[in-house]
Amino acid sequence: MKTRLIREYRKKIYFIGLYSTIFMALALVLDRIFAAENKTFIWRIDGLSQHVVALKYIRQYIINLFTGGKMPMVDLTLGQGFDVIGTLNYYGFGDPITLLTVLFPENQMELMYEVLIFVRMYLSGLTVAYLLKVLGRTKISAVLPASLAYAFCNYALLGGIRHPLFFNGVMYLPLLIAGVELAISKKKIKVLTIVVALSFINNYYFMYINTVMAVIYFFIRQLGEYRQNKLKGFLKRAGRIVVAYLWGSAMAAVILVPSVYAFMNNVRTTTKLAGPSLFFEEDYYKNLFYSFFVSGGNMNQWSIPGIGVVGVIALFMLLGKRTKAGKKLLFGFVVFLAMMISPSVGKFMNGFSYVTMRFSYGMALLLAVMVAFAIEETHVIYKAMPCFLVLLTITNIVINFFMIFDSSFSYNCRDYVNRNTLEKEMHSEDVQVIKNIKDKSFYRTERKRERINKSAYSNFYQTGFYYSIVPDKITDLYISTCLSDCYRAYVIQGLEDRIGMLSLASVKYYVNYKDKAPYGFEKISEDTINGKKVYLYKNKNHLPLGVTYTSYMTREQYNSLTPVERELALLNSAVVDNGKDGINNRKSVNGVKKTEMKTVEENGKSMIVDDSISNTGRSSESLKTKSGSSINYRFEGEKNSLTYLVFQGVHVKDNDQGDTSAEYLSDCNSGNMRVIGDYSDGYYNKAASVFEIGYSEKKQTKLQIKFNKDREYQFKSVYAAVVPAKEYDNAIEKLKANTLTNVKIETNKITGKISTKEKRILQLSLPYSKGYSVYVDGKKVKTFTSGIGYLGVELEKGTHSVEVKYVTYGIIPAATVSVVATLLFILQLFVDRKRKQKM
Repeated sequence: MKTRLIREYRKKIYFIGLYSTIFMALALVLDRIFAAENKTFIWRIDGLSQHVVALKYIRQYIINLFTGGKMPMVDLTLGQGFDVIGTLNYYGFGDPITLLTVLFPENQMELMYEVLIFVRMYLSGLTVAYLLKVLGRTKISAVLPASLAYAFCNYALLGGIRHPLFFNGVMYLPLLIAGVELAISKKKIKVLTIVVALSFINNYYFMYINTVMAVIYFFIRQLGEYRQNKLKGFLKRAGRIVVAYLWGSAMAAVILVPSVYAFMNNVRTTTKLAGPSLFFEEDYYKNLFYSFFVSGGNMNQWSIPGIGVVGVIALFMLLGKRTKAGKKLLFGFVVFLAMMISPSVGKFMNGFSYVTMRFSYGMALLLAVMVAFAIEETHVIYKAMPCFLVLLTITNIVINFFMIFDSSFSYNCRDYVNRNTLEKEMHSEDVQVIKNIKDKSFYRTERKRERINKSAYSNFYQTGFYYSIVPDKITDLYISTCLSDCYRAYVIQGLEDRIGMLSLASVKYYVNYKDKAPYGFEKISEDTINGKKVYLYKNKNHLPLGVTYTSYMTREQYNSLTPVERELALLNSAVVDNGKDGINNRKSVNGVKKTEMKTVEENGKSMIVDDSISNTGRSSESLKTKSGSSINYRFEGEKNSLTYLVFQGVHVKDNDQGDTSAEYLSDCNSGNMRVIGDYSDGYYNKAASVFEIGYSEKKQTKLQIKFNKDREYQFKSVYAAVVPAKEYDNAIEKLKANTLTNVKIETNKITGKISTKEKRILQLSLPYSKGYSVYVDGKKVKTFTSGIGYLGVELEKGTHSVEVKYVTYGIIPAATVSVVATLLFILQLFVDRKRKQKM
């Protein structure tokens, strides 16, 4: 017995040593490919905008927690002030691996980012080895290629490096399947309970995907066993798994409950996205087929299931052998292949959001397991086969490295950040100007159009945000006012110089690389940094954290207004869901003039392909354009006014993101005219697109739109909305009359003073959340949404002290459940150990 245990122990050490040596060699090859292209592992899109930001934030959070005991539950640097757990759990807040971040100095973020990716890759391979052990496959010659193939599968290389958090799905799926298998075969649920708890703490999104695949495994596992186990046996097996899930979920509740609450109140679950088609286009299926053999740069809707030709060889080997276990694996292959054919499955596996096949790593795991089974089951017949497949796996992985990332092939790493440039990218010249502002009051800043979450990286407050989990109320505010550049409901790249939006968000400073700012901003300085001119402006119409209203407008009344009228309404009244007793109900707004847009010919000839914009009064208009064409408008503006171009009900039946499809140019402003295609994965219904074409002391009368792509726009109407600047000035001046003063911001708490001569609504420029509790003169008062996205309370006449506290919604009862469940689990381990010692 002792000899056998020693032999098994040595075998494990030998495997881990061999696997680790080969893994490090392969990791070095991959690193050198990136180094040769002078690239980091940080993807310029989401990696730079989200993942490296979250990683740095989590690192500092851990340090602050253990050195100062600070544990912020809400942070104004996250978007406009989002819940920490709800926003960042998706990015690894709660993941034990992020504890490794504290081992790296702050100036080594690039290295830390890469190392943590390799750690997750490495662990993914080991989890496959553990799964195979549970399944009874322990020969090193079989387990080694399977582990390496999975660690460096297409999904890991193409998806995991782009999105490191996606390794949470890759890494935990083998453990979850192993836990289910142990619950079935050994009638033990401890492993499954722990895996469920860790999975939910790490990332509930991928745990949802993994759970679906675990259920599929469970049912395939039952094939051919009904006669032996019957219904009673089936229910017992299912019952053990359900108990483990409930227990593990309870242990993870402290993170799981706030994260699920954030998800359920997330804009992605409330926005109506475009429905999926019955099938994908033909290219999708071609790329899916090729991906089983060779790797390239095509993400193919995240349908990247391959592990190289070794997986295909294993598939044919099992087809030829037809063992009992092999038949179940082949059936699983058919099931997964069927799932990857349908867009509807992609929508379901993505939490009923947009279509994406992010679950394709499940097929990669299945193929890796098939490799191990194929080698073990043909070992006697083909002695050289195991060694051949190990060498083939390693060779295939190296070839994939070059096929995907090298500049001679797909050059996928072209979209990654250059080495030794991260800090320069994140601490750009405009950020440096912001960090040098000497102002202790509360304010937000506005910068150039950008989706990188630099405020969380560099610790300042801004309006824009780009996170996968965003409170639906705050985005609803910007969707309702029809920001044109709001092309995904969870991405706000800035407030597009919309005066009302900027003031209501407490924007006090505006930074630009051009000597230009929105109406009401006055230049206070200009600097030259790294050879670039940077201009700083101050908002004369800045509103502080808390403002008060003497009137309200219901959401129903607000929805009846035009988009530009809505912005003005938000300045004149508190927009609330229900009426407020003792406060005046303002049902309309004045000051917005709609004026007709007339198309004109240039040099006696129309510059567009097909202009159906007319005065026919039809319910729908169309505009067919070609690249390089343009359209000129004439309209009747007003002096000292701001003008907006409004496309009511505009949409295009394509999958274009629309950001560079057209440009508009007026005497006072220019910009991209963004209209996202109906079939884009981020599409959602928007009433109109509004473009701010600037303030002018003189009448604006003309506008040109230049089209850069062939498209056909459908819309209900197009018009100019003109608003005298005094309408904004007067409304904002009234809001300044009664504001929250002596504002002090602390961890999870804000305090201030205010005096009112009549009953008012206090609106705080904090995104509404049930986590907020507001106390007026020490008494807790009811909170509600005000201004569509912000936090509101009622104030009676008098002088008041106001205290705002934040506790992540549901975290206290959830923490209690976690503590009790964990203690019970530890007690169960102790009882099992005692029982084992007596045997």
